[in-house]
Amino acid sequence: MLLHLIQLLSTENGFSKMITAKIPHDLLTITKHLKINFPLEQITCCPECYSLYDVEPLPSIKFTTTKNKTPSSSQTFGQIWLSGQPRLQVPYSTLVLQPVRSWLEWFINAPGVEEAIDEWASKISSQSTTVITDISQSQVWREVFNNTTAHTRLELRFSLFIYWFNPRGNKVLGKQVSMGLMALNCLNLPPRLRFQQVYTCLAGVIPPPKKPDMVTIDHVLQPLISQLLELNQGFTIATPIYPHGRQIFVRLVSLLRDIEANHKVSGFMSHSAKQFCSWCKIKDDERRELKLGKLRN
Repeated sequence: MLLHLIQLLSTENGFSKMITAKIPHDLLTITKHLKINFPLEQITCCPECYSLYDVEPLPSIKFTTTKNKTPSSSQTFGQIWLSGQPRLQVPYSTLVLQPVRSWLEWFINAPGVEEAIDEWASKISSQSTTVITDISQSQVWREVFNNTTAHTRLELRFSLFIYWFNPRGNKVLGKQVSMGLMALNCLNLPPRLRFQQVYTCLAGVIPPPKKPDMVTIDHVLQPLISQLLELNQGFTIATPIYPHGRQIFVRLVSLLRDIEANHKVSGFMSHSAKQFCSWCKIKDDERRELKLGKLRN
């Protein structure tokens, strides 16, 4: 879009096309020239079972989802050839993650964010709990999570959003491809800012061409969950209000998703389902008996 506007301006003002010709079209080239560094982690991912591997050494062990299933037969690595150079082995599928802590350090230091969080917390604490209009007024938010009077301590509560889409467009005909995304939104922000794109953490991109099932999705979630568990222990960073350091704790409060992700990620049953979970045959009305149901094959 920016390049298109520059081309229009250069045409209307009689500028030479040499100007627009020198503007890079590739996003990576643009960010390199602007010295914008996005810390991204890329993990080799099996395109079939979504098992994660380190690039070195190259994986030779095949993963099985259960003991009764055969190992994945998908090729994890392919080869590319560059003129005058030896063949290189490259992964067919890569899970891309953004380190959550790096994003948090940017987020809490973004202009107005820390002030908005503290102001919204003060506003909510002064309101009556008779009428609940926001999740931060709920009983769980107030009682289950550790609230403290220490001003230097800040508990950031997040929602996790998982969604799959077709990067080729919403096409009914033609090849169907599914790519997933994992995003975090800070629920401490006031509702008017909470889900704005600029304050959304794109935590990871689940590679195409298909969706992981309810078993293999654990593999792509594991790196993100490990980060959140570590951040749950707390860390200290300098903030605009507390330049000498403020203790930050991260809690995962809710999961936002469609029906498909609801079953895969959280294991929650559908409104019309009769069986309580995807692993055993216990009925929904029997779940209070706390007995292990007969496992499915």
